[in-house]
Amino acid sequence: TITGMGSNPSIIDEDSQCILYVPRGSKATWDAADAKVWGRFKEIVEEDVPDVLYAIQIQQQGSGTVYVNSEKVSSSQPVEIAKGNEAVITFEPSDNYMLKSVFCNGKDVTDEVENLTYTIKDIQQNMSLDVLFAEKPLSLKLQTSEGGTISVPVEKNQTFTCQITPEEGWNIHSVYYNGLDVTDQVDEEGNYTTPSLTNNAQINVTFELETNIQSQTVSAIKVHVDPNGYVIIEGMTNESTISLFSTNGTVIETRRTNQSNESIQLPEKGVYLLKVNSQTFKLSY
Repeated sequence: TITGMGSNPSIIDEDSQCILYVPRGSKATWDAADAKVWGRFKEIVEEDVPDVLYAIQIQQQGSGTVYVNSEKVSSSQPVEIAKGNEAVITFEPSDNYMLKSVFCNGKDVTDEVENLTYTIKDIQQNMSLDVLFAEKPLSLKLQTSEGGTISVPVEKNQTFTCQITPEEGWNIHSVYYNGLDVTDQVDEEGNYTTPSLTNNAQINVTFELETNIQSQTVSAIKVHVDPNGYVIIEGMTNESTISLFSTNGTVIETRRTNQSNESIQLPEKGVYLLKVNSQTFKLSY
């Protein structure tokens, strides 16, 4: 564009040797324009015009990789994209990490990420992306009195507090955390707080029929289910009879033993009743 001239610029005479350079593909437009102006040029030449480029700057936290249009990028090296083009940003979290948040020019666009991909269409300015990869939460499995398992997500190095409430007629007999007896750590309201989790963990609770406790002296017998589905019975004295029942009363197994400790493999996940001599326990796997 030439400004400050009339329709017949006097600085370009009819014998001008000036050449007009125009973007490639636009010569016909200039040829069809005002011949009194552009016709005074000796020649109109098409030429490639460099694209207008905008920079995409990635600021990344956590363990993972970011790609822009399939090109791996880092926080120290912005990617240049031609004006009007689109940028397809792909996120690849490292093992045990997840994509937690993405901000584009200060705006939270995490919900716009689909299948770990975020697309910016028709780029018209420099862009800044803040990407956060975070460690995946750990899973704390809680065996329920109905026989199912509840998996609770817990952030790594955090504790978790659960409240154990027995059904009417039952009391808490034992609480095991990752195979360790933590019954003494349960408070009067049935609350138990785990240690700081560094790996996936499991809590298993066994209940004892209330009438057992009311009618007998304190027994040394301890019952719990290990993570592999074995019922562990400890602290028996003299000869004992052990019976395993389904909740509908079907006998699954009965044995007599002179051993102080025994184990029984549960046939499948579910709720079971275990009777050791006259004591009855409710357990789940």
